[in-house]
Amino acid sequence: METDIRLFNMARAKTQPDPGLQAEGLSKTTHAGSQTHEWIVSSGVDQTRQWLRDAPVCRSLQRYGIVHVGVAEANAPYTIVRADLTGTFLMMCFAGAGEVCIEGLWQPMCAGQGYLAPPHASHAYRAIAKQTWGLAWIRYQEPKDATPMVFASLPVLSSFHCDGLQLAVRGLFAEASSNANPAIMYQWVDLIEGYAQAFMVPWRTDNRIRDVWQVVKTRLDEPWTLDKIADLAGLSPRQFRRVNLHATGASPREYLTSLRMQLAISLLIETDEKVETIAKRVGHRSLFTFSNRFRAFTGNSPSDYRKSSSR
Repeated sequence: METDIRLFNMARAKTQPDPGLQAEGLSKTTHAGSQTHEWIVSSGVDQTRQWLRDAPVCRSLQRYGIVHVGVAEANAPYTIVRADLTGTFLMMCFAGAGEVCIEGLWQPMCAGQGYLAPPHASHAYRAIAKQTWGLAWIRYQEPKDATPMVFASLPVLSSFHCDGLQLAVRGLFAEASSNANPAIMYQWVDLIEGYAQAFMVPWRTDNRIRDVWQVVKTRLDEPWTLDKIADLAGLSPRQFRRVNLHATGASPREYLTSLRMQLAISLLIETDEKVETIAKRVGHRSLFTFSNRFRAFTGNSPSDYRKSSSR
């Protein structure tokens, strides 16, 4: 597999921020539309959502922590928005084109590309007018205290030839909808997970970098500096900056900011703590500085974000 993470950076340079998304993206949205067709298989873990209730069940998906897999032939106004993912989400395009949102910017996603959104990241994607978008996806569930499956802080877009994944998902759907033979479904699930692991390889990095950020993640209230973080890895600041950029696609400062803002988002959504308290918990003694950085990261102030997420 040849992966080119630079694709999403190139697209980002040509795309402008979407103010509409920044305003509406805070609220969970599921809009399939009458012109979209989906084939979804559930693991049986979550049958509360309307669109999962009638899906055939394959409990073998639970072996890999998968909540559901699916294939869609999507047409506008198909739109999905999630403010705080509880697990890694993989999506691969096998036909047509649509758009995914990365850092508030809509970017084209075409056949032969894959999209990865890490846990607790905000993400959104949508079909575009007069274009049928062929998608296959895998949605994982990951406990907050678990080691992340991937080492990325924001959604990423990359090249990946994924016809095999959509065929495997269709195969699982056909079996789960008819004979539901456990042995056959077991093999389909192994194949689906194999494609997922192949795509995630570039975002699995060496243990030094992973371990350092795991430590930082548990102590985000501290005044971290590049020197201090690099020292945890046993590297010089210059070496750590280079290795971290290669591993995550972000500078240490950008990655630290992302971790802090993701924690702030979770606290705003899940607790009633004051914004001033949350600011201190994510390492900001100045409420003004925290609010400015939060707005730059999400497009909204902390207070507006909390109001929108509670709708």
